[in-house]
Amino acid sequence: MFRRRRPSVQLPTNVTPVRTLAGASPRVVEATAPTPGSQAAGGSQLTDNTSAVAPKVVDPTLPVSSTSSQHARKEPPLPPKGQKRKRATTIVVDINTNASTNPPPAKRNRNTTGSSRPTAPRTRPAPRTQPAPNPSKPTATTSSAREWFEKAKGQFSSEDLGEAWKRLVVEWEAFQEEEDAFADGRVLPARCRPESIGMWIGRARLPTWRPSNPNAKEDEEHFKMWWMALQPAWRVVDGKVVTKSMKGNWSALRLPGINGVQSIIAALFFWGISASTKVRTRKAWTAAVEECIRFFEQLRLQASSST
Repeated sequence: MFRRRRPSVQLPTNVTPVRTLAGASPRVVEATAPTPGSQAAGGSQLTDNTSAVAPKVVDPTLPVSSTSSQHARKEPPLPPKGQKRKRATTIVVDINTNASTNPPPAKRNRNTTGSSRPTAPRTRPAPRTQPAPNPSKPTATTSSAREWFEKAKGQFSSEDLGEAWKRLVVEWEAFQEEEDAFADGRVLPARCRPESIGMWIGRARLPTWRPSNPNAKEDEEHFKMWWMALQPAWRVVDGKVVTKSMKGNWSALRLPGINGVQSIIAALFFWGISASTKVRTRKAWTAAVEECIRFFEQLRLQASSST
C-alpha cells in the first residue's frame, strides 16, 4: 500500500530567513504575506483566500529597539587623527526677505593665537636705569690703571743711581701726573727694543725683577739703537741723532700709558745697574739720562702750550 506524499510548502522568494543562535527559540516579530496570484516554488498557485505567512525571526538575546533602525540618528564620522571636528555653522534667517545669511566671522586680535577673545596689548618693559656715577669717588678703571704707575715709581726709586737719575724720575712722574691718562692704550714701537724690556713685560713688570746676566756694553748698544728708532725724522741726520736739537714736534712719543714712555725709563734703569761699576759705560749712560730729561721737559712744554 502506497502512502500519499504530502506536497512541500516553500517560502516566498521575497522572505529571507533569519538564523538564530543555537539552542534559542525564535520569536516572531512580524510576517509578510505574498500578493494574490503569486506562484509558489512547487508550481501550485495560491488562492485569494489563502495567505502563506513567512515568519521573520530575530535573535532573542538582542534587545528589541522601540524605534526602527531606519529612523535611528546617525553620528557623524570621526575626523582623521590630528584634526579637529568642524563646528556647526549658525544660520540667521531674515524675516523680511526669508533669506538665510551667515554671520560675519569674528575679528581676531593680533595678540591672540586662535582665539577671538580680546586680550590686553603687549607692553615693552621699561628700560633699566643705572645710578649716575659719583664724581667724587674714583672709578675702578681709574684706580686699577694708576696701579702700574705706583709700582713703577717704587721700582725706579729702589736703586741709588745718582742725581741725574733722580731728576729723570721726577720729570717722568710730573709728565704722567699732568697727562693723567694712565689708561692710555697706545704702544711704544718695539723695533730694536732691548731684550731686557721684553723679559720685564713678560713677567708682568714685576718691580723686583732684574736681568740675570747684565752686560753694560750690550745694554748701551741696544738702547742707542732703539732710541734712534724712536726719534722723529727731523732729529736724525745721516743715521745719527742730533742731541742738541730738541725743539720740534714730539707728539708721536707722547704716550703716557703702561706701554708708553715707561719702557724708556725701564731700559735706562737696567742699563744703569749694569753700568754702575764701569767708568766708560757710566759716562755714556749719564749722557743718555740727561738727554731724556730734556726730552720730558719738551713733552711737558708742548702739552701746556696745546692746552
